[in-house]
Amino acid sequence: MKTRRSWASRRLRLAGVSLIEMVLIIASITVVLSVCGTFLHLLVKLDRGGRNAMRDTQAVARLAQQFRGDVRAASAAKVVAPDEKSPGRLELTTEGRPTVTYPVESGSLLRTESDGAKVHRREAYLVENLASPRFERLDDRLVLTIPRRADAAGPSLRPGYRVEALLGKDRRLETPAKGEASR
Repeated sequence: MKTRRSWASRRLRLAGVSLIEMVLIIASITVVLSVCGTFLHLLVKLDRGGRNAMRDTQAVARLAQQFRGDVRAASAAKVVAPDEKSPGRLELTTEGRPTVTYPVESGSLLRTESDGAKVHRREAYLVENLASPRFERLDDRLVLTIPRRADAAGPSLRPGYRVEALLGKDRRLETPAKGEASR
């Protein structure tokens, strides 16, 4: 009987797991879990960056469409250069319609339709992740430039946004009169 017991205890001892094997298994599980956690963190950060870029792109697309429509409908435009007191603005006037103003205010570009002191409509285009918008007038064209904001890693590799529109109407869509050169 003694021989059977020793044989059974020897078999149990051989079938068991040593302490070193357990430590190796726990260490490998820890490494796999830390890699998975890091990967999930990077995916969440990438998703957040993608959502911010999409939000900025949608705001700029809405702004570009509205800006082009306003400039094409306007009969006169005045670009007010930025100074210490104000970051600059664009004023568009149309006969028989309210004046449209585009002031730049702390991370957003506002669009205001007004008759003197009475405001008819006010819209805000949030461009938080972009730098301050700038307006410039080139002959009969108005240009809205929204550069990308530089981050801690340096300047962005992606270009900013540039929206151009012809004052009065978009002459590129017109067919030139006989004898007139096309633009």
